[in-house]
Formats: sequence, structure tokens, C-alpha cells
Amino acid sequence: MASKTKVPFALHDTVRLSGSMAIPDGSRVSLSPTGAIAIVQRGDMFGGAASIRPSLEANPVWQRDAQAKGWWDSVCWSLDGSRWAAGFERWEGDQRRGGVVVGDAASGKIVREVDLPTGAPVTINHQGKSAALVAFSPDASTLAWRGNQGDQGLVTLLDVGSGRVTSTQLPQGEHDLFAHAFSDDGALYTVAKAIAEQGGTARWRADGTSVDRRWDWAAGCAAVPSRRGVWSLGMYGVVWRVGEEHRGAFVPAKERRLARARALRDRATHKWDVSFLDHAIARIERDERSFCWETNTDRARWGPAPESMEGARCFDTELLWECGAAARVDDDSIVVTDGVSVLLFRERDGQLPCEVLVDDLERCSPRVRRIVDVSVSGSTLAVLWKKSASASVLSLFALDSK
Repeated sequence: MASKTKVPFALHDTVRLSGSMAIPDGSRVSLSPTGAIAIVQRGDMFGGAASIRPSLEANPVWQRDAQAKGWWDSVCWSLDGSRWAAGFERWEGDQRRGGVVVGDAASGKIVREVDLPTGAPVTINHQGKSAALVAFSPDASTLAWRGNQGDQGLVTLLDVGSGRVTSTQLPQGEHDLFAHAFSDDGALYTVAKAIAEQGGTARWRADGTSVDRRWDWAAGCAAVPSRRGVWSLGMYGVVWRVGEEHRGAFVPAKERRLARARALRDRATHKWDVSFLDHAIARIERDERSFCWETNTDRARWGPAPESMEGARCFDTELLWECGAAARVDDDSIVVTDGVSVLLFRERDGQLPCEVLVDDLERCSPRVRRIVDVSVSGSTLAVLWKKSASASVLSLFALDSK
């Protein structure tokens, strides 16, 4: 039963709590454009469940526990909300396997259920969670899965209508893919954590067999779709807008970045937090952050800002550590959580200003974070947060337009 349970956060004056519900071991949430909710519950390595609810107050129209020695990992919705997908993994003997269930939102029926290659939910350093393993094409006819086979990464496409599965192996030496998304014009983009000739952000050909174009400096942990391209973010404290219509030099935000680091430092009491934030502040003050390419080689390049690229724009931000949970608000806006706050970034006049929508005033670093995941549908913001080690809560907030 949904309630208006008080949340332990400071809220922006444009954010109002609509309702909350206990979700034991909640790990992911995804809102449909129609307001339906997809949830993954996962406590330990194995177990948990995935479910689809028409609303916060309604009972699930579909729910399934994880298979034996298996777990649910990801959920997503199609652009129009007509279909949902839930990705899972499991062990069969000494073989790890992946799989996905695709459902029809209107009828509640399962449209397709297939086995897929092993998933690749990769994280780095302070990143709290990996990006979702599943993403729909705009017309919901294709589902993309990020996986691997042995030491090689794979981009796998499922034709939902026929059930045909095709996998493309990444070239030898290709950096791990951390995220992927389809833009509204139907192009598939993948995002790698590293700045490199085979890293950054890549746009794939329509058949999904090879890369059509690459923006090698646009590394990230998360990918958020937009009209003609994607947002690539979560690495190096910057946000990239990637697509043919986006261009320009790096947009700095040193003072904003420094102000947030100092505000978080003012909250710090634990020795680790104090040391972490003091170090971050000192580096920002000295302009010490470096964007590196193939260090310790004869092709090494580095500097205090990423290089400009045609068809991409890089914005400095208040993000101080890796983060992989982000969601689209509209074509020019995204929300991101670093585990401590939910931040709204909205591009205006060549700048990317930030507003803190939800702030956990009792937290100040990636060491102990309460916010698990975020999603947006229209004027509704979903925040999945921990009440204790195993007790989590899904809260919905109304976003007032300004």
C-alpha cells in the first residue's frame, strides 16, 4: 500500500512528495511514459524478483522470482510505454548465462522470452551500480543487450517479433562497454569508460554489426537517449552531449564544482570522508584533473580538459565521483544521482546549469550512499532509496515546472 512516508531528504521547492512504498532489497526502478513501474529486487548474488505495476497503488500485473542460482539485473520500457523488458542472469553448472523477458504493457502477456549471452554489468571505483543491460529501439521492435563471451565484449540484438538473436563481437582490445542506448532517431550508441581509439561513445550501423562513428573522448558510465544522439556521463565529472548537432569547446564550471565539494566537506565528520573531500577540493583548486589518452605510450596525450570533437559538446559539472544512474527528463534535460543527491542538468544557451532536486544532508561522499536509482516519466520523479541494509523504499515526487 502506497503512503506519504516522510523521506530523509531535503527537497527543492519545485519537488513534492506524491507517495512511497516499501520495496525490500530494491535495486532498480524504471518508469513507463504512461506511469507504470518496473522494479528489480535483488539483495544478494542470487535471488530476488522482477515486477511490473500499473501504478504505485496497484498490485503487480506481472511478477517473477529469480531462477535457481540466478538473479534479475535490469528493466526498461519502450519509448511509447507499449512494452517492457526485464533482463536476468543465472548459473547452469559452471556456465553463466543471460536472458530477457519482453512483455506487452496493455495485455500483460509475455511477448518473447529468450536466452542471451552472459551480461556485462561493469562498474568502476566509486560507481554504485552498472547501467541497465537492456534498451529498446524507439519502435520497440529491437532490444539491445550488453554482454560478453569469455574476455570479449558483445553487442547483442533481439528482434522481438521473430525472436532472432544476433551478437557482434567487439574487436580485440576494445574497452569494456559500460552503457548503451538508442536515440530517438533509431541509432544505437554504446559508451565505454575509457578515452581511447576504441573507447568513448560510438554510434553503430543500423544492422548492429559495426561502428559507424566514434567520439573517442566522450567516455562515460551511463547513456541517456535524446532526439538525435545521447548523453554520455558518469566519468571524470563531466557530461557529454553527443550527436551531429552538438559541437563546441569544453564548457568549464570550476567554481560550481568547487562550491559543491566545499558544501559536502562541511557535512563531513568521518575521517575517510574528510580526507576524500579535502583531496577533491585541493585538486579542483589546482586544476589538477587530467583527461588522459593511452598514458605511458608514444601516443600519450593529456590535459586539464578534453579535446573538442565535431558532433559532441563537453560540460564540466558538480559530479565528483563515478555514477551510472541517470534518466531523461526531456530532450535538453537529465537527472543523475551520485548516491547522495539527485541532480537536474538542463542545457540552456550553451551552458549546463545544475539544480539539486533531492539532497541527503546526512551523506557527503560515495562511502555510504542512500539513494539507489532514479527514473523520470513526464513530471514524475522516482527515487529508490535504502532505509536500512535490506529495507528500501520507492518514493514518487511531482516535479513542478518553472
